[in-house]
Amino acid sequence: LNTLNLAVGVSGDANLVSVVRDVKDKMDELRKDFPEEISIKVNYDSSEHISSELNKIYVRTLLCLLILLVFAFLVNRSWRYMVVVAVTLAVNILISVCLYWLVGLEIHIYTLAGVTVSLGIIIDNTIVMVDHYARYHNRSVFPALLSAVLTTVAALMVIFLLPEQEKLSLTEFALAIVINLCVSLLVAYLFVPALLDYLPVHLGSSGARKQRSMRRIARWNRRYSSYINFGLRHRWLFILFFVLAFGIPTCLIPKEFDWKPYSSNRKV
Repeated sequence: LNTLNLAVGVSGDANLVSVVRDVKDKMDELRKDFPEEISIKVNYDSSEHISSELNKIYVRTLLCLLILLVFAFLVNRSWRYMVVVAVTLAVNILISVCLYWLVGLEIHIYTLAGVTVSLGIIIDNTIVMVDHYARYHNRSVFPALLSAVLTTVAALMVIFLLPEQEKLSLTEFALAIVINLCVSLLVAYLFVPALLDYLPVHLGSSGARKQRSMRRIARWNRRYSSYINFGLRHRWLFILFFVLAFGIPTCLIPKEFDWKPYSSNRKV
């Protein structure tokens, strides 16, 4: 059986998934003109793993967005509030993608992972600014948001102190998060107040509803206070629980001890 192996490689700036798709399309086109005794097949496709991971990240990102938006709706039970958060999130992502293009940051597994990780902080900044501006109609909460974002950005700078191989893989991951967080600050300071002036959100509640809410909060506070007092009186129960839950690392105990009596080491 005579075989001919052909290896196709891609350059560093090429999209592997797109190249593989084009190669397979070309193979299907050529297969039609081959005689019956000649066959062609793919022995190894390095894009399969990447495509699988990308699909997982797409699903996780959508689930993350859905959970965050549902949480925002359940907390305030207001469709207008959720629309404001959703529109702000969309503006954040669109501006971030434009900045990716400007700085030459490609969309791949690490950048998508950075986008997914930063979604929670982006929505946190949005919710804080929406709540504050809806109640007080000023931007005085922005220094707190700036401090929180700068703390996260400073923590990501540790990546640049890693060895070269690890830093090469995580640099674009950190850069995607930094861009998203900086854009979220800009959007929270400029876009959210303008959107609330056009689409105001009323966070106040009626008298009966507010009384029910206060009674519910007081009831939960009493339960939480009882739990704290019980924990202070019975600390040993919590210690026993964590020991049973996580186990004792008996595997770290050496099987043999190199023990010598003290008398054998004495020098006379």
